[in-house]
Amino acid sequence: MLGYALNGSLPGDVVVAVGVILLAGYVLQFAFAVGSKLPLINQNSILDFGSMKSRRSYVTGAADLIKSGFAKSAKGFRLVTDNGCQVVLPPRYLNEIRNHPDMSRDKASAKELHSHLPGFEPFREGSKDERIMHDVVLTKLTRKLGRVTEDLSKETAEVVRKYWTDEKEWHALSLRSTITPMLARMSSRVFLGELLCRDPSWLHITINYAVHVIRATDELRQWPKMLRPFVNRVLPSCRMIRSDMKQALGLITPILNKRRADREAAIKAGTPPTQYNDAIDWMEDVAKGRPYNPAISQLLLSMAAIHTSADMLTQILFDIAAQPDLVKALREEIITVTRENGWNKISLYKLVLMDSTIKESQRLKPVAITPMRRLTTADVELSDGVFIPKDTTILVSANSMWDEKNYENPEKFDGYRFLKMRDVPGQQTAAQLVAPSPIHLGWGFGQHACPGRFFAANEMKIALCQILLKYDIKLDEKRLPQVRRFGVSMTADSTANLLIRRRQEEVSPEELGCQV
Repeated sequence: MLGYALNGSLPGDVVVAVGVILLAGYVLQFAFAVGSKLPLINQNSILDFGSMKSRRSYVTGAADLIKSGFAKSAKGFRLVTDNGCQVVLPPRYLNEIRNHPDMSRDKASAKELHSHLPGFEPFREGSKDERIMHDVVLTKLTRKLGRVTEDLSKETAEVVRKYWTDEKEWHALSLRSTITPMLARMSSRVFLGELLCRDPSWLHITINYAVHVIRATDELRQWPKMLRPFVNRVLPSCRMIRSDMKQALGLITPILNKRRADREAAIKAGTPPTQYNDAIDWMEDVAKGRPYNPAISQLLLSMAAIHTSADMLTQILFDIAAQPDLVKALREEIITVTRENGWNKISLYKLVLMDSTIKESQRLKPVAITPMRRLTTADVELSDGVFIPKDTTILVSANSMWDEKNYENPEKFDGYRFLKMRDVPGQQTAAQLVAPSPIHLGWGFGQHACPGRFFAANEMKIALCQILLKYDIKLDEKRLPQVRRFGVSMTADSTANLLIRRRQEEVSPEELGCQV
């Protein structure tokens, strides 16, 4: 690896020094891995240099390892991952962990995503204790959903027409490659306004930075932590994300500077500053003097809103395309609700079958089989005596989402599952898409549940309304989509096609207009 990264030879004494550092890092990692009382599931011998075999077993078979781990230890276990040794706990600890003061979600993400290194600054910004991003989403974005419904729908209509075309014959569509720019346009329309959301340079950066940073993250994990700051400087993938960052800042910074200059000029002139009602203004309002980097925060906000939602929407379309009767029922629901209520936030809320269908797709394919991640900031002893040392990464399994004690036929996709659950006394709230629960961890759980889930839910419903009204869809039987697994991550098939054809919509959201 070192030779590849440096692309050249080194003096002998430097090679020896690097070798000693490598060996020390690997030995220390192994020593920490065997220090806890919880069993280590995928341990190989100490001769497994760098735990390479253990790491490989995690990357290719994390789900099987977790299943076997709970069979051996119901209280939890340790697992050698591609980023060191981590503790995996069962869902029964959820209520104890979700708001624990000595367990941090943000610090876990910062550690996992190399936030201290150049090029990874958005993750550092997102993990700050000030939590400005969290407050922006909760106090600004969520409260303004009703006002942005029409804007989102118009932007979706334009981008769907661009990528899905008006072709009335069945043809293959590369689904993920069209869904990602669709979500990029929709999110940027709300965050940055009409002009920048259609700027090809900005869309290119917001789409590709996330792809590049995931690759850089994975490649850096192949190196001992003590060498990563050095490797980060020379690894091509890391140089790429620093280039992406430079371009993004070059696009956003002039807008920020002009906004601030205009605001100061207006205040001096005694006139009200222009209100843009976008994420740039929201951050300034929410920060209230707290330190933050507005340009980097915009990149983080855009990246967070695009790729997880794009993956989720891709999977939803694959799931419903496999069931023609469900497609028909969803389309009929859209027609009925919009004719009765117009096109607004309330209409989206009343799409209860669509709500159920999205939640069911998320149940079967969350972003990870361990969606809750925490880092202990102090030694922690759980109520039953399980001890977890400080600076330990904890993963909470989502196997409650596929447990037959919680769901009938849990392995089967049933778009009506959560619609029927609304009729169960005491379950009406938990059955809703945006409601996290101990048996549905798609958005996380507790006070750290995804704050953007309300926006994401509305965004996906708007996209589905536009698509299902205007297109027939079905799977390409020549090559059915397969969920991709890497460690604990689950992603929709980015290479599978969807077969589509244009149809005449019964109602048009654009013609109905928005009634807030």
